[in-house]
Amino acid sequence: MNDILIQLAKKAADEWKGDQAYHQASELIYLLIEDIEKQNTPPANPPLTLDELRDAMEQGTAVYIAKPSGETIMIEQTYAPCVLDTTWVAGIDKPQIVAIYGRNLSFAESEYGITWLAYRHNPGRESEK
Repeated sequence: MNDILIQLAKKAADEWKGDQAYHQASELIYLLIEDIEKQNTPPANPPLTLDELRDAMEQGTAVYIAKPSGETIMIEQTYAPCVLDTTWVAGIDKPQIVAIYGRNLSFAESEYGITWLAYRHNPGRESEK
């Protein structure tokens, strides 16, 4: 619906732009189009930093994980919701983050950015806000 509205508004604004009587209306239409397009833009969803990942874990927030290569994590699933926890690793003096998906699949902090990335929401759903 918004796409059709934007298309029609742009056409009207372009036609009125050169007409002195409608110039102000044309400018107003451009401002409204800009506002509508901003509302249609999905929120930024860059991969989380390790600090952001730790914050999410402390807050008990689930994250979505994906492989940087774009490969599937499970059958036909490129992104997976995970819970975060910590585990102790030999030779490291602080607990390490682990992303857990189901009983048999987990992703270690030491591999973050190499074999997996975490996101606040599903990167595969651009409409999710």
